[in-house]
Amino acid sequence: MVEDAILAHQQSIAKFGGSDGVRDMGGLNKAHDYPQNLAAYDEPTVADLAASITRVFSLLFFR
Repeated sequence: MVEDAILAHQQSIAKFGGSDGVRDMGGLNKAHDYPQNLAAYDEPTVADLAASITRVFSLLFFR
């Protein structure tokens, strides 16, 4: 869930420092939904799903 990603980010900020907050909630929701959409509308391999999850983390729109 997006809330879990935000919580993980807040915990990371508390431990390592940095800016808190979400810059683009719409972008975060889109990045979060990408692997689920891939699985629903395609026949991805395990490698495809893993790559899409990696894509989610690279697209997290935190400040």
